[in-house]
Amino acid sequence: MMTDQPAEPNSQAVVKEKSNVSIVWLLPVVAALIGIWLIYKSIAEAGLMVTIEFPPGANIIPNETEVRFEGVLFGVVKGVTLTEDLDGVLANIELDSRTAGVLQDDTEFWLVEPELSISRVAGLETLISGKYITFQWGEKTGQMAKSEISKLKPQKFHYKALPVAPPKPRYLGGLSLTLESENASSMTRGTPILFHKLRVGTVEGIRLAENGIGVLIDIYIDEAYAHLIKSDTRFWSVSGLSVGGGLGNIKFKMESLTSLMIGGITFSPPSGRKDSISVEWGGNFLLYPDQDAALTKGVTIKIDFDVSQDVVVGTEIKYKGIQVGEVTDIDLSDDLKTIHAVAVLDEGIRALPREGSAFWLVKPELGLASTRNLETLLTGKYIAVRPGDGPITHQFTGLSEAPLRKQKSTGLNIVLTSPSLGSLKKGVTVLYRDVEVGKVKGFELAKNAQEVFIYVNIEEQYRDLIHDNTRFWNVSGIGLDFSLFGGAKVRTDSLESLLEGGIALATPDNEAMGELAKEGAQFSLQSEALDEWKTWKPSIEIGEAPQP
Repeated sequence: MMTDQPAEPNSQAVVKEKSNVSIVWLLPVVAALIGIWLIYKSIAEAGLMVTIEFPPGANIIPNETEVRFEGVLFGVVKGVTLTEDLDGVLANIELDSRTAGVLQDDTEFWLVEPELSISRVAGLETLISGKYITFQWGEKTGQMAKSEISKLKPQKFHYKALPVAPPKPRYLGGLSLTLESENASSMTRGTPILFHKLRVGTVEGIRLAENGIGVLIDIYIDEAYAHLIKSDTRFWSVSGLSVGGGLGNIKFKMESLTSLMIGGITFSPPSGRKDSISVEWGGNFLLYPDQDAALTKGVTIKIDFDVSQDVVVGTEIKYKGIQVGEVTDIDLSDDLKTIHAVAVLDEGIRALPREGSAFWLVKPELGLASTRNLETLLTGKYIAVRPGDGPITHQFTGLSEAPLRKQKSTGLNIVLTSPSLGSLKKGVTVLYRDVEVGKVKGFELAKNAQEVFIYVNIEEQYRDLIHDNTRFWNVSGIGLDFSLFGGAKVRTDSLESLLEGGIALATPDNEAMGELAKEGAQFSLQSEALDEWKTWKPSIEIGEAPQP
């Protein structure tokens, strides 16, 4: 039989105090921390808002039209509004925050749309994915490494989109050139550049030349083929079909179907000449109408002369007396004021068809003041040329006379200004008290077309006659003073000034004399002299005359 055991006398109950903090209270704290983190994350990853203005009819759709670059999504259009003048569309675009380097001062945006034409097929991917916006950087930013661009900060948040894709920038490689042509013919943007019937480039744009004569065709040669273009490369149009030969032997030549329908441009292979060098970005070439014209021996240029120059077919072009070319064709402008002369220069004369080269007609001049170029009475007039040092060009404007060089002669060179040239010619004398002290070296019309600049050289021994208050006037050789009571007086100068004209000068005495004139000083040429000018008697030392 079991019995209960008595409790131990020292045993006591343990009492524990219950905690008032429950784990439930930690939930709000965790939720607050998560909220702060989400707010920070949304701010840190918030997109960059940019506004781009597009022309009307761009058909940009919010939340659908994307911004892409090289196939990568950069952003999306969030909203579209009209411009204040209702002449365009403003697209509010959110870009990925990691694309801050896109928003630079030289960035250009445009809309990519499908292009379907005979000459150009582009943007076909937009038929499925829809139109999208893309961009390219300018030269300054584009030359940087992509890793460096990604670190740039935004510089601009409002842009005006281009109507079409711009020409390819230089930093992408390749070669951008300009071809000069009489007309655009069948050329359009996208016309192919062919080499051995392989497409190696594209026409990027066509524009009218600044002088309104002809057109300029901007082309781009892909980087893989840029080395084919040399300084002596010839470009010509290919229409796809050519007919040659006579009645008994007719020859047809057909290019590709594409060039037959839309045309194209091709060029000659590298010649291997030692003086044939690589071409820099932006070089200029002449676009010949066909292969025969392009490959004709020599360099074809065009020179525009005033119709008074009377340039004819067969006129020789000479450099230092040596024939270097010949005029092969001429045409009159529509207003009958300009002769468009086509000339062919010798193949080896590479320095002549460059910017800065000057062409002028040399013909006989007979006069009391000057007698020049008498040899042309026997040999015939010719076109003289002075080489320039600029980039290659094939379009020139002929001069009426030899261009002025910087004066190499001794003495003082000054400039006289006059409303008109009058009877003055190159070579007429400058007189002081009927003594020749200088000559007129040349003249030209001022840029404002309101006055004439007359260039004068004063002989070294007489340069001290010219001060900053010296007066110059035109002497025509004869003058008439008429008074009702005093009768008439006739004044005559020399027979030479009567026929050719001349310039006289006077300088005041020492008390009123100004500073000595400096090289290139400018004076006004008066139509006639005042009586007091002729009484000026300078007390100056005239340099000794040169010994014979």
